[in-house]
Amino acid sequence: MRILSVMGSPRFQGNTATVLGFVEDALSVGGHSVTRVNVVEKDVYGCRACNACKKVPDTPGCVVSDDTEGILNQMIQSELVILASPLYCWGFTAQLKALLDRCYSLKKPVGETMISLVSGKKVAFLMTAAGPYENNLALVEPVFSGISWFTEMDIAGKLLLPECTEPSAISDEIKAQAKEFAAQLTMEE
Repeated sequence: MRILSVMGSPRFQGNTATVLGFVEDALSVGGHSVTRVNVVEKDVYGCRACNACKKVPDTPGCVVSDDTEGILNQMIQSELVILASPLYCWGFTAQLKALLDRCYSLKKPVGETMISLVSGKKVAFLMTAAGPYENNLALVEPVFSGISWFTEMDIAGKLLLPECTEPSAISDEIKAQAKEFAAQLTMEE
């Protein structure tokens, strides 16, 4: 399976990167092809809401000149996309949020309806948070659902990890959860 992991954390050795590494390692050992994109190393600008992308039928077609089109094309070519971010103000990091906003260019008008260039592909969400799940990490779950609904991607799984304070404090239990999550993502329906 071709897998794209999109890491939205500015800390390349932080909690999210560490747990995502466990997941990627388990997927690679399972024979899957995993490519990681660190969004914070890319030039990803916000959506201009110009709708120019709607005039291009089979590619993202965004007129903003940055690295987003390449990342979106990698999403189109992948069978599974893992979006990973630490929790920032009850949401994704700004860097990942900019990319997610640009997923607007993946929806194309066909007659009186809209289709998605990633329809039916799998998407998974991995998020770490220093605080608790309730009234904190739980608040981002509807956003996950909205992103998958809009892009017409199928949610393959969610790994939401509260109380992650430092990579050195990541427990064996979390490592086991990451491996289980990787196995869940590649299960056939």
